[in-house]
Amino acid sequence: MIEIINDTKLYWNQYFDVTDLPGTIKDERKRTCNITSVAMILGKHPDKILNDMFNKYGINDKFQWEKHLIDYLIENGCTCTEITEHAYPKARQIRDDELIKMMNELKNERIIFYHKKGHYQLMVGYRIKEDSNVPEYIFNDPAGDRNKMLWRRKRNSGHLVTYSHKKIKREKIYGSCWSVEI
Repeated sequence: MIEIINDTKLYWNQYFDVTDLPGTIKDERKRTCNITSVAMILGKHPDKILNDMFNKYGINDKFQWEKHLIDYLIENGCTCTEITEHAYPKARQIRDDELIKMMNELKNERIIFYHKKGHYQLMVGYRIKEDSNVPEYIFNDPAGDRNKMLWRRKRNSGHLVTYSHKKIKREKIYGSCWSVEI
């Protein structure tokens, strides 16, 4: 078996670890997969990232913009390289050549800031079993294990969760996916 895992310093779950800020809509946590993913990369608490983004961009959707998230990672010492063809304004299927590029970045000890339509997550590894040529992808998913219904997800269920190649190919990407070196 081939297995590569570049785990983050900490795992955070957007539903269990993010605190709603005063003046925001009720249950802001539903919209903080992006902030929580950045927090995992930087090893900071997601509330700190959320406060920083709100202070910088105000209480609106601008803090969720991919450009601002990447700028924030760079400002905090990360090297970020766009590795997929930008999918905007329409989402699209991820291509096999892009997944191969991600696997190569993972081999080089990087993390993939993965932007699927409506959700951010981190691809931190992959495995290929001896009896298969088809990879499975390992994620730190701030929403928990999306193989399960939301009400069945536990706090750590998204830590090093495995998603099949078929699932990843079925879910569309939006914006870009980025290779991040910490």
